[in-house]
Amino acid sequence: MWMVLLYGVATFMETGVGVWMFGRMFPERKSSSEYRWAKMILLTLLILTTYTMHRAYGQEYIYMKNFFL
Repeated sequence: MWMVLLYGVATFMETGVGVWMFGRMFPERKSSSEYRWAKMILLTLLILTTYTMHRAYGQEYIYMKNFFL
């Protein structure tokens, strides 16, 4: 039982140290307006694509449902 607890603590410590080191390697950048526009464009495309795929597969699902009934 103690070995399982010891391995669990060691795993969490190793993960914490790895995240800390990775965070130190890449410092946080200041956000600029061009990145903000790029984020807005990508988010809009993601939402539109998701909506389109949902509508396309949703309609196909209705036809399959009617076919099997």
